[in-house]
Amino acid sequence: MTFSLCRYRGQKTRFADAILDRIEVNGSTVLWDACAGSGAIALAAAARGVPPAQITIIEQGSWGLFWTAMASGAFDPTRFQQHLDAMPPAQQDVTAYMKRLFTLPCSLVDAPYTFFLLQSASVHGSAFGHQVEGDTVRWTGSYSCAKYFTPTETSVRRYPTRVMPLAAELMKRTRRTLELLRGCAVIHRDVASVPPPGPDTVVYLDPPYPGTKGYSTDTQVEFPRIEKWARSCATNGARVYASGYEAWKGVQEEDVWSVGGSRMGGAGKAKPKRQELLMRICSKAKV
Repeated sequence: MTFSLCRYRGQKTRFADAILDRIEVNGSTVLWDACAGSGAIALAAAARGVPPAQITIIEQGSWGLFWTAMASGAFDPTRFQQHLDAMPPAQQDVTAYMKRLFTLPCSLVDAPYTFFLLQSASVHGSAFGHQVEGDTVRWTGSYSCAKYFTPTETSVRRYPTRVMPLAAELMKRTRRTLELLRGCAVIHRDVASVPPPGPDTVVYLDPPYPGTKGYSTDTQVEFPRIEKWARSCATNGARVYASGYEAWKGVQEEDVWSVGGSRMGGAGKAKPKRQELLMRICSKAKV
């Protein structure tokens, strides 16, 4: 059963099973989860029995810090508990704590824990960046923390909303992640700079969708580079699949499938759905 590590914009937790069914992942699959973000596909594949040694996570952003620690076993639950214990006990005080935490540098050793806490409290799961300076990590970009919400008599929502999951739940999720993915490979760099895999590999790609917001990179600039890389993987013989709201140029209709809808809008607003598409990527765009 799939689970979500925390809020993250565009994560595929709800669609992971449908995606894995369509790309026919099983215990013998060699899987690359590219632009992995919160690792929904890698986690779901491991939960289905794909050994960690057959899974590669590629992530350029701050999630790469987290996955590197998880895969190597450097992520220490005892140390993570110390970070959890340092948080304010009252959810009403967490927002101010997280905003200050974002402004403070931390060590490379503590960066995976700090990142995961910041991401868990991020409003709408928006991404933020990081910069490594020697043995120190500084967080970059904009950061918006969720706020504790108490309903009033006129509120649409009738129940309090926490800033982030409780400490015990975060610990449970990280321990489960260690069980599933410790020992996998992690490539923490720009996916377009990674040499394509061999022909026995299934590549799943979840790039930033062109024109969408909330990512730490310019999607209009990054997408063409990522598309070129995906086609080079197909040229090398890998089976390549990508997600998107629209089919890529040259992808044939028979190679595109809907795996569900993405809800949009906030509380009390209409929530139209965009169709989440999965497509097979070939070495060259077909005309």
